[in-house]
Amino acid sequence: MGVRAEVVAKLSSFYGDHRIHVGDDFACPHRSKCEAFSQPRPLVKGMEAHVGSFYGEGRRIVVVSLDAGASSEALEARTHTIEPITPKNAGNAHMYGTAVFLQRLINAENPPELPMAHVAVLNSAKCGGDDKTMNTVPWPIHYQCREYLFGEIRILRPDLVWLQGSRVRDVISDHLTAFDPTEIVSAWLTSVNPQSERLASLVAPIAQEYLRLMSDGERQMVAILTPHPSDRYGRWGLFQRSVMPLLADLAAVLT
Repeated sequence: MGVRAEVVAKLSSFYGDHRIHVGDDFACPHRSKCEAFSQPRPLVKGMEAHVGSFYGEGRRIVVVSLDAGASSEALEARTHTIEPITPKNAGNAHMYGTAVFLQRLINAENPPELPMAHVAVLNSAKCGGDDKTMNTVPWPIHYQCREYLFGEIRILRPDLVWLQGSRVRDVISDHLTAFDPTEIVSAWLTSVNPQSERLASLVAPIAQEYLRLMSDGERQMVAILTPHPSDRYGRWGLFQRSVMPLLADLAAVLT
């Protein structure tokens, strides 16, 4: 059994065991509480993971975004929706930014044509608002889903987790630890160019701002914290223009 098939089987069992699988018998124990948090917006119930066809072949990268809005898809249907997305056909700012950064994270020198085929994508809230708006559900709903998010991550066993936006970061902030990457950055820069060691003092603060160590309760991995790709205040555009290429290279070194 390949990595993807094994992961998909475990995730499917996980969703079923916790009764958060997509379908009419969705029965999350937090359901009534989350419906109260969401009022007066109705909720679309359930969202399972996307696991790319090539997940596990190379570095394991997991993207954690917000809720999926007014949609609900089981695992294989979710992958059918997500896997074909590229920067050329993304259709919205969120998926465009996601595909662009993933291409660099996966292979900056030879970016894959289908970046989503190499990664897994999770939603920090498994239910979304069903009122045709793009607003995410209230923070307490994301928090109620924490146990499921970490369960998915433990099954996927990523090397690198990309946390999209401050809401996702805040929900799991107690599982994130800052670290000083100066020595690693210095060694990396020196290996690239012996004359560039002095740049470590400039590059290390970037790593400190955007990179963390993350624990899922069983193991540790590297996490990237960025603005959300559909950020309304220009923060993603600034990140993409100024920091994204360097951060992708740093993540590759650390993982």
